[in-house]
Amino acid sequence: MVQIAAGSKIKIRTVDESDRLDIANLIHFELRIHRHLGWRLPLDWLSYQPFYAVELAGQLAGVLACPEDPMDVAWVRLFCASSEVPTYEAWELLWEKVLDFYAGKSITVAAMPMNGWFEKVLVRSAFRQVNEVVMLIRPQQFSFPHCESQYAIKIRPMQREDLGDVFRVDANAFGHIWRNSLDALQIAFNQAAYSTVAESDGEIIGYQISTLSPTGGHLARLAVIPDLQLKGIGSALVRDLLENFQHRGVPHVTVNTQIDNVASLTLYEKCGFVRSGEQYPVYVFETS
Repeated sequence: MVQIAAGSKIKIRTVDESDRLDIANLIHFELRIHRHLGWRLPLDWLSYQPFYAVELAGQLAGVLACPEDPMDVAWVRLFCASSEVPTYEAWELLWEKVLDFYAGKSITVAAMPMNGWFEKVLVRSAFRQVNEVVMLIRPQQFSFPHCESQYAIKIRPMQREDLGDVFRVDANAFGHIWRNSLDALQIAFNQAAYSTVAESDGEIIGYQISTLSPTGGHLARLAVIPDLQLKGIGSALVRDLLENFQHRGVPHVTVNTQIDNVASLTLYEKCGFVRSGEQYPVYVFETS
C-alpha cells in the first residue's frame, strides 16, 4: 500500500513529448535511476507504451517505461523517482499501471538491476532472479587466438540488406528474453563501429555487431546458428573484430554474456577475454 502524505495530489498518466525536458532532468539530477543497457536511449522510448509518469502536486515525480520489444518481452527500460517521493511508492504506483496495461496478455517483464536499491524494488514486487550477466575484458596486447573453422566461411562487412537474415540468425541463436527485434537490429547496425557476417555457400550463418566509445571497444552482439555452433565460426568472427580494432588503436575490448552460457564463456576466454569482476542479476516477472 502506497503511503504518500495525506492530501498530496497524485496523478498517474502516460508520458508524451512535452515531458522530455522534465524526464531528462530526473535522469540527470536524481540519484535513484535505473536505465537499461540497450540500443535506444531512455528518451527514445517516449512514443512507446507503456511509459507512465507519476505527478505529485503537478510536478513530475517519477517515470517507468517497459514497452514490449521483442514480441512478448518487455524490459524495464527506465525507472527513476524524484527525492520528493519514496522510491518504492513511486514504483508501486507506476508498476500497477504497467500491469493493467498488460492485463490478459502473457508478457515476460525483464530487468537487469545495476544497483542494489533497484534489485530490492524488484524482489519486493515478486520478480524472480533467473540469471546473471558476466562482464569480460580483453587487453589488445594479447596475441590473437588461432581459429580454424570446420566450414569454408567468408567474413564480410554487414550490409543493410542482410538484416533480415541477421534477424533469423539472432532469433534462432538466443533464448526468449535475449532476442532482438528487427527494429532493434536496424538501430544496432546504424550505431555499429564494425559489423560483419559469416557466410557459407552464400548463406549468412553468423554475425557480430560491435561499438566504440572513448574508452574502448565493445562486442555488443555475436550469434551463430545453433547447428553450426562450436565449429570455429564465432571464433573467426571475434578474431576478425579484434584485428580490426587493433588496427584502429583500440586499447581493449569488452563483452558480456550470461553466467550459464558455457559455450560463450569458453569462446571468449579462448579469445583472451578475462572476467572483469562485474556481474549483474537478471530478474523476470511473468504476466498473465
